[in-house]
Amino acid sequence: MSEQQSLLPAAVGINVEHVERQSGHDQPPVGTENQQHDNAHGVSFLEPGGTMAAVYTLSAMSLGVGVFVLPLVLSDLGVIPGVAAIALFGLWSYAMQMCLISEAQKYNPPIFRYEDLVERRLGVIGKLALAIFSTVTMIIGNAAHMKTVVYLLHDALEWYITGDYGKVKFDVRKELVLYFVLFSLAMVANGRASLSSLRFISTASVCTVLFTCVWTSLECMIFYWPKGHHFFTGPGSPPLFGTDWKDYATDLPAIAFAFTGTFCLFPVFHEARDKSYKGMDKSVMLSTVICAVGYQFVSVIGAYTFGDDIGKDTFSGGTSKSFLYDFPPDHIVVSICCMALVVVITLLYNVIEYPMISAVEELLQMLPLPECLDYRRAFLKWKLHRMFISVCGMVVVVFINLQFKSLVVLFGLCGGYGITLVTYTIPSVLVMLAPNVSFLMRVAMFLSLAASIFLVVMFTLVTF
Repeated sequence: MSEQQSLLPAAVGINVEHVERQSGHDQPPVGTENQQHDNAHGVSFLEPGGTMAAVYTLSAMSLGVGVFVLPLVLSDLGVIPGVAAIALFGLWSYAMQMCLISEAQKYNPPIFRYEDLVERRLGVIGKLALAIFSTVTMIIGNAAHMKTVVYLLHDALEWYITGDYGKVKFDVRKELVLYFVLFSLAMVANGRASLSSLRFISTASVCTVLFTCVWTSLECMIFYWPKGHHFFTGPGSPPLFGTDWKDYATDLPAIAFAFTGTFCLFPVFHEARDKSYKGMDKSVMLSTVICAVGYQFVSVIGAYTFGDDIGKDTFSGGTSKSFLYDFPPDHIVVSICCMALVVVITLLYNVIEYPMISAVEELLQMLPLPECLDYRRAFLKWKLHRMFISVCGMVVVVFINLQFKSLVVLFGLCGGYGITLVTYTIPSVLVMLAPNVSFLMRVAMFLSLAASIFLVVMFTLVTF
């Protein structure tokens, strides 16, 4: 892997030429056609390096279809713990990002890659752990996205053919057929030489998710509430406090999935004109507040609009629910939004997959193998090696999705085993072992580390 490349996703809105001019690199990386630094998420109306571009980038990296399972999470945890958990995870994510920026700024020149900072502080073992956790995050994240898309597509087809949905059992055979269709579409774009040809897909995805959030929230308040279809009080209303500890163990990692700004933090830091701690603090704080308030808004509205009905399957074996499934299919705008999500999330698979493939390439180069069994160089020179890794990734995605029916659990799986480890665990260890850190900061990082491990352990015990 070239020195400029990153295991983590390309940032949303990062202007590649601007970054390369700042870093003094005029030549693209050798061997992988500059795939990591292509402007995969280009947004021309945001000035590169500005605060608004940074806020957009960090917010867009977090905002995805996972937001539509948060009303279910709120219904499980209770309104007060749910809203508080969203705020706490946002605060935790913000604190960890600023700790990373602080550590990166201690070097002269500053470090602009997460992997380099981890390797400098934690050695090869730390870099290997980051590569593994990043690969896991990308694979399970894509699995959660594709699970959502498959369910949306199945219900859309059922409604289109029968005029209803939730009545036809969605079995494994039908699910496999839909995966084959969607991955075939994804493979068409997968054959492109670089991410530059996919640069607007992520922006289209963010805009589609954002519009869907706004529209469904307005529809709840304007269409449902005036007709008395709400559960503010009385039977069916969401509890103020959840009492089942298993719900907390399962659902809290799903909230962790909602804050993923760390994955594009260093590209944003690299491009920022104001690289001071204060300048980065403003961008990270604004993006965190925007995401947290948006999540709380959608979650509270969804939970109080549909009450106990939210997230219930029509019958055993029926499609797993998200917030979107509570709207009847004859609500045309919502149905159109769902189909738009099917398209953009299917294409987004390739954008997320690129850094996953790069992480796998990095892992292959780092694994110790005897010389007689070391075919890595030949494999990496094979023109179809990225396509081969891609197909293997698709098989793993399908396998994971067949094991988990609940979208909340699947998003929690990614939040627990991927995002939590990358966003909270590794930064906690990195800062805790750093020189010239105060005793109180080491204690805080130890508590952060313990909390992240506890989150993963509890999720594992409940889920498996």
